[in-house]
Amino acid sequence: MNNLENLIKICTEFGSAYNPSKSSLQIASLTQLLTDAKAAINTVNQKLITYNNTVHDRQLKFEKLRKIATRIIYALEITDTNKMNLDNAKSLKKKILGVRIGKVATPAPPVEGSTEPEKKPNSTAQTSYGQLVDHFSKLIILLQSEPTYNPNENDLKIASLSTFLEELTLANSDALGAEAILRTERIHRNELFYTSNNWLFETVTDAKKYVKSIYGVSSVEYKQLTSIQVRKP
Repeated sequence: MNNLENLIKICTEFGSAYNPSKSSLQIASLTQLLTDAKAAINTVNQKLITYNNTVHDRQLKFEKLRKIATRIIYALEITDTNKMNLDNAKSLKKKILGVRIGKVATPAPPVEGSTEPEKKPNSTAQTSYGQLVDHFSKLIILLQSEPTYNPNENDLKIASLSTFLEELTLANSDALGAEAILRTERIHRNELFYTSNNWLFETVTDAKKYVKSIYGVSSVEYKQLTSIQVRKP
């Protein structure tokens, strides 16, 4: 963004000599492009923060699931449930404990004006959260079928477990929704920078060529722009 801003300032200083016939190279259009680019970057940064927050919240909630699943088995073992139910419950617990969801590191704040490619969310991890919800849901259904499962501990009661399942489902849904919104905003930003009509790279390059056509390649005026570089991805 600094390069585009510098280009606009330099071209403005040329006064009436800078008078391109191509509308996208005119000062007003360049200024609008700068405004749009800043807005696109700011939106992506905001959505990235929202995404990181929802992912972190999901991680915290799902970390509790493993402990809860283990405690459920201990509580079920002292009931009069049959061996098949207990074995099925233990199998679901193993699945819950065996699903890898990884650690979510605290992300660095986004850098204003950055257009570097971002790391994509881990699709395997996204699937894993859905698997955990499914396994836990099946475990609750199994407990509901066992009349002797009636613990005194509130967080192990079926009603509490069902509420916890809803919280997990919502946390996962929020994270997936935030990811989808972030992806859409990144596409919009990248189109503005790299693929749309009068995109940033092409516009800056053409503006420099226009100045070259006015003053010549060896001119002091053009040399002011030689350090302004906008790279393709």
